Amino acid sequence: MKRKLISVVLSAALVLTSMGTTAFAASSKSDSSSSGSDLDEVAEAADNIGVSDDSSSDSKESTVYVVSDANGDKQDIIVDSWLKNKDDADTLNDKTTLTGVENVKGSESYSENNDGTITWKAGGNDIYYEGRSTEKLPVDVSIDYELDGSKIDGKDIKDVTGHLKMSFTYKNNTAKKTTINGKAATIYEPYAMVSGTVFEDSSVKNLSIKNGKIINDGTRSIAVGMAFPGLAQSLGIESAGIPESVTIEGDVEDFDLMGTLTIGTSDALKKLDLDSISSADELSKKMDELQAASTKLVNGSKELADGTVTAANGADQLTGGINTLANGAYTLDSGVSAFAGGTSKLASGASQLQDGADKLASGLTTVKSGLDSADIAGNSQKMLKGLQQISYSIKGSDNSLYAGAEGIQQGANKISSSINGRLVPGAKEVASGGQALASNAQSLAAGASKISSGLSSAQSAASETAKYANSTSSAISAAEAAVKGLDPSTPGYSQALGALEQAKAAAGATAKYASGVSGGIGGAVSGAKSLEAGAEKLSGGASQLSKGASDLASGAGAIADGSEQIASTAGRMAAGASAITSDDNLGAIIGGVSKLAASSGQLTSGVDQLQKGAVALASNMGQLTQGALDLNAGAAQLKAGTSKLAAGANTLNAGAVKLANGMTALESGAKTLSDGMYEFDQKGIKKLTEAVNGDLAGTFDRLNAVKDYANSEKPYGGVLDGETASVKYIYKTAEVTSDDKDSSKSEKAESSDKSKKPSLFGSKKSK
Repeated sequence: MKRKLISVVLSAALVLTSMGTTAFAASSKSDSSSSGSDLDEVAEAADNIGVSDDSSSDSKESTVYVVSDANGDKQDIIVDSWLKNKDDADTLNDKTTLTGVENVKGSESYSENNDGTITWKAGGNDIYYEGRSTEKLPVDVSIDYELDGSKIDGKDIKDVTGHLKMSFTYKNNTAKKTTINGKAATIYEPYAMVSGTVFEDSSVKNLSIKNGKIINDGTRSIAVGMAFPGLAQSLGIESAGIPESVTIEGDVEDFDLMGTLTIGTSDALKKLDLDSISSADELSKKMDELQAASTKLVNGSKELADGTVTAANGADQLTGGINTLANGAYTLDSGVSAFAGGTSKLASGASQLQDGADKLASGLTTVKSGLDSADIAGNSQKMLKGLQQISYSIKGSDNSLYAGAEGIQQGANKISSSINGRLVPGAKEVASGGQALASNAQSLAAGASKISSGLSSAQSAASETAKYANSTSSAISAAEAAVKGLDPSTPGYSQALGALEQAKAAAGATAKYASGVSGGIGGAVSGAKSLEAGAEKLSGGASQLSKGASDLASGAGAIADGSEQIASTAGRMAAGASAITSDDNLGAIIGGVSKLAASSGQLTSGVDQLQKGAVALASNMGQLTQGALDLNAGAAQLKAGTSKLAAGANTLNAGAVKLANGMTALESGAKTLSDGMYEFDQKGIKKLTEAVNGDLAGTFDRLNAVKDYANSEKPYGGVLDGETASVKYIYKTAEVTSDDKDSSKSEKAESSDKSKKPSLFGSKKSK
């Protein structure tokens, strides 16, 4: 029978251990890089260990913090209490044995009553308060250390190397003598004590634990063990091997003691429902039901583990898809921004295009009006008629303009030839032969005769030149009058009129020069006659002859220069007349005017169609402009929507990453749960069911006695009569670090201060 009872107790221990280590594993994976104390993580993970599902029915929950040195010798006891205001009452009554009570989460105050209770002015809120206690603890925890087989004080475990052994011993201080089935017995409150500490993987190897488990997160190992001090004595099975201590061993190097944490609770057996079981047979029946439920639970946990694997894979795929969505949303937002900018420019351009279309329609209307008033066809006919008159005036029936200019050029050339060939040599002979003239009168008479003859020829040529010049000038005047009768806008008008004016000026100059030459020749003829008449008086007038010869030479030079200018001008006149009357030039002008007249109708028709099209374009541009404005407004709305989409996609992406991380943690937890449930079913429930087949009457009575004792004791710190409270104990020992360790280790060592404790209120939520 005792062998079976041992199985019962060990199964219960296994249940509690599975609960504890699962919580520790979840905590260790939640934030391996936290800068806070590693033991605080252990404390948070252990917050729910041993708390029954119906703990919310308790009116008060307390956590007792026992701050100790490295060996477990207590230095301070701090109690945090949560007073639940389930009815949202304005005031809450409580009973407490604590001193230095202080509200830690609000400003509500309390007053002390004569009956030893206190009243909080809650205002409908829950109350969280803290105080200190000197009451005896239900369980004392002590820790012994050995390094390489020799005992060592906890405060000396700093920067040590060797084989380290840590032994947790628990003393249950709640012994009570009673009688069970007529026999004397000693029972204890049923406390489950969970102890643990953290080792950095870089400083420990070959880590092991007795009555516990090792959990590793990749960089650290958490050693967690469980013991039930006094339970074996309470059940009368001292030799059953129920664990009452925890031992941790490992090979350490440059190791500093990080401190330890122990959580104690008696809630597990307090809430054990034994009232409905009145006999061993009924217990057997209940155990059969428990076995069936356990089997279902094992199957369900296996399905949960398989499902979480699938869900984790799906979460990874979802994360990848959402990341793609976020990138696409960002790209879309950027593209829409560019699109919105383009529509703004489009709207502006459409407005400018509207203005341009209006101006085009207006300008083409003006052009059409100008074409109508210009009468291109009629004026082209007039231009043709005028050009024909110009051609006739210049050419004439005998090509008089060109012939006159050519005659002037020929006469001038004759004058120049005569003067240079006859007059100039004669004058030179007179000038140089004054002395010879006196002696050679006969030669002088002959020379005078030659001079007279040459002068006569020159005078005849000058008269002829003057005649031709006057005739040319008249012809040019007639042509000029004809050109001036044309429309000034006629192509070639300005060029023709300019050429005629130039020719007229040249003809006038020629006439002027010819008149001057004629007058000079007349004087020369008189002189020659005087020379000829006075040949007999040559002897007496030699000096006069010399002077006259000099004058004659000067006049002859002037005549020669004038003749050359006349010849040059006459040549230009002839060239101008030839250019005007050329078939290529005048014919091109006449042909161009003819084409202008023929094309004027097409031009007028084309401008008319263009003007109508421009008017229609301007009238339809309003719709285009409004459409561009509407498009721009829609683009702005689209931009606002895509910006929100991008922001939402980023938020979704961040949530998906958290989901994936959570699913990974869930997958690991579900696997641990599945393995634990299988072990629980095989080593716990099945063996427990087998044990029920034995004689458990005595053990059953002892369990009831232990449960009754646990429920009859007043909770640590006090509670109102008639109210229930759950109490949890957290024992924290100090860290020990060497002086040359980094500052983060030194900061952790401060947790040994009396005012320091792991804070678990972060998990409490007020209403």
